[in-house]
Amino acid sequence: MTVPSEKRTAISSLWLWLGGALLVLGIFFRVYNLDYKVFWIDEANTVLRSLGYVSQDVTDTLLTGELFQAEDLQAFQQPSPDRGWDDTMTALRSSAEHTPLYFLLSRLWVQTVGSSIATWRMPAVFFSLLLLPAVFWWGWELFGSKLSAGLATVLVALSPLHVLYAQEARPYSLLALMTALSSATLLWTLRSPTWNRWLLYGFTIVVGLYSQLLFTLVAIAHALYILASELTIYKRFTPNLLRYLIVSLGCIVAFSPWLVLLVNNLAEVQRKTASLGDDRYSIGGLIDRWFRVLNQMLIDRELAGWNFLLLLLAIAALVYLWRQAPRHATWMLLLVGGVPFLALALPDLVLGGERSLRVRYLFPTVLALQLTLGYWFAATIPTKRIPQSIVQTILILFIGLQILSNTVNAQRLVWWNKSRPASTYFEPVSALVNTLPNPLILTESKVSDLLALSYWLRPDITLQAIPDVVTLEIPQGYDPIYLHNGTPETEATLQQQGIRLTPIYPVNDSVDPWLWQLEFPL
Repeated sequence: MTVPSEKRTAISSLWLWLGGALLVLGIFFRVYNLDYKVFWIDEANTVLRSLGYVSQDVTDTLLTGELFQAEDLQAFQQPSPDRGWDDTMTALRSSAEHTPLYFLLSRLWVQTVGSSIATWRMPAVFFSLLLLPAVFWWGWELFGSKLSAGLATVLVALSPLHVLYAQEARPYSLLALMTALSSATLLWTLRSPTWNRWLLYGFTIVVGLYSQLLFTLVAIAHALYILASELTIYKRFTPNLLRYLIVSLGCIVAFSPWLVLLVNNLAEVQRKTASLGDDRYSIGGLIDRWFRVLNQMLIDRELAGWNFLLLLLAIAALVYLWRQAPRHATWMLLLVGGVPFLALALPDLVLGGERSLRVRYLFPTVLALQLTLGYWFAATIPTKRIPQSIVQTILILFIGLQILSNTVNAQRLVWWNKSRPASTYFEPVSALVNTLPNPLILTESKVSDLLALSYWLRPDITLQAIPDVVTLEIPQGYDPIYLHNGTPETEATLQQQGIRLTPIYPVNDSVDPWLWQLEFPL
């Protein structure tokens, strides 16, 4: 039975209005409570480097054993006329594992509009908003279907993962944007190849590489896709391959200054990223944690043992993609999604570590899966193979869970992406200390942790670093005196001096306290 044209138009209008409403809701979640959530240690590091400082600057100035105040820490989180763009580049070169584009754009933005928690997060929001039309374009180039592209865009708009990282002053939303934009540009270029299009594609690759080193895996996936598609179809070296090789060579030349810096600082980069390989999991343990990562990718609602339903959903969508989608779409999504995951997961399996458990490293995989789901939902709704009501129910339930997650997460001061152990204590500890007239905080915390804590402390709160507990001289006139994040050696030395340490937060025998109160012998 043929659906009358006016009814088809009504159905299309309904989907259009519903999709538009959901997109607006996704935008709302990105800007709601933007300055509410904890400004955590990674974000404090973003500010530090963007403004042209390194941790050693803070250490040399404040963490010498002399007294300083919380407002002195905040001075390293505010623009200064004494720190120019050359200082920013020097600071960024000292952390070669982070390519510089996001940090430079953040500094430019804050110098234009002013410095606050919200303004530091606005670039991430902006890139996450640009991601939505980029995903739609990528979906259109993949499937030639507005419904598939639109549904994928809605899934990305409402994705709790994208919303979380849209509200974090880190470059991961830019990584997601450049993954979608470069992939769409590649398909657009291959569809009607001209030198102008190839040069534009090369530009997106260079921007992606300067956005995040992990984008290298996307570029590798593109290379495999072009080689496979051109050689499979034509079985010879084609003009497209020649153009791609020339453009790729240009990209390598454009990125070579940072590659040289990376090679020259390889030992330091390995030291800073060594923690990714510290933990070892059994194969079963890794698989169990990958279930959790899949949950974070899609709905971010703990389902416990029911997480396997998300795996079944992903498998169903992938099977449908393999059997029904155009070959170019299938291979691009499998490669863009699979190469980054395998590049991180295989070292975890062989060498140990948790590279593939850091979901923020897997945005290309997330986007490929969301596009696959968008295609499956769009392609199966009109067919008779699966009852329409079942597919619609799954889609409605899926979107409902995303909305629920975003609603709950928007009210949380700290969520998993902020590292709960390192961020949860800011509020209760500062709430205690800020009410006291004359406290002193002795601290052995890292610079990034102190900078993040300083956003919560009253500006006149006095602190003192402990470079050496043996020679530490605790000044008189402060009450009470706290130890913040002390090492076991410091705790033992103080106790040997007759000082009693009472845990203040948290008071839990199974957790090392972040704050102790010192009680001196009479």
